Amino acid sequence: MGKITKEDVVIIPAFGTTLEIEHLLLDKGVEVHKYNTTCPFVEKVWNRAEKLGNDKYTIIIHGKPKHEETKATFSHSAHNGASIIVRDMDEAQRLSNYILGNKSRAEFYEEFSGRYSTGFDIDLHLQRIGVVNQTTMLASETQSIADFFKQIMVSKYGNENIKQHFADTRDTLCYATNDNQDSTYQLLESDADLAIVVGDTIVQTQVIL
Repeated sequence: MGKITKEDVVIIPAFGTTLEIEHLLLDKGVEVHKYNTTCPFVEKVWNRAEKLGNDKYTIIIHGKPKHEETKATFSHSAHNGASIIVRDMDEAQRLSNYILGNKSRAEFYEEFSGRYSTGFDIDLHLQRIGVVNQTTMLASETQSIADFFKQIMVSKYGNENIKQHFADTRDTLCYATNDNQDSTYQLLESDADLAIVVGDTIVQTQVIL
C-alpha cells in the first residue's frame, strides 16, 4: 500500500484513533473529521477522562492494553492527565499495593511498564483517582474494579474524605454493551446447544503514514 496523501479518504473507525495518528493525518492534509465514525460512547469516555484530568484525578483505564480502543482512549486520556491501564481485577489489586504503599516505585515502573503516561509519579498520581473503561469490556467487571478502588481509597483516607480521592464514573458504561452482555447471560440460562454471534472480526490494516 502506498503512502497516504491529502487526496485519500481515511475513515476513523468506531474505536477511534490515537491523537498521534490523528495529528499525522492532519499534517498530511487529510480531512480526519469528515470521515470520523468514532462511537459516541467511546467519545463519552474520552470526555469523562478529560474532565477527570482537568480536576486533577488520575485516570485508571480498564481495558486490554493492545486493543485499538484502549490505545485511543489512553492517548486522549494521557493528553489531559496522568493515566494508567489495568487489564482486569488482578491488575487492579496489584496497582492497589502502590496506592497503599506496600510496594516500591522501582517495582511499579517494571510491573506496569508501557501502561502509564509520561511522568507518572506513584507518590503524586495515586492520591486522586477515577476509573473509565474500554467500552467493550464486561461492564460488571469495570464496576467491580471501580468499587474495589473506592474501598481502597476509603481504607487509606477515610469515608468522610472519599470524594476528594475517588471520582464516581459509572456514567461512562455503555448501555448498548450492557444490553448485549445481559442478553448473553440470559442465553446461558437456556437449554440451547449452540449460540451464533452475528457480527464481524476486526480487520487491522497497516498503512504507511
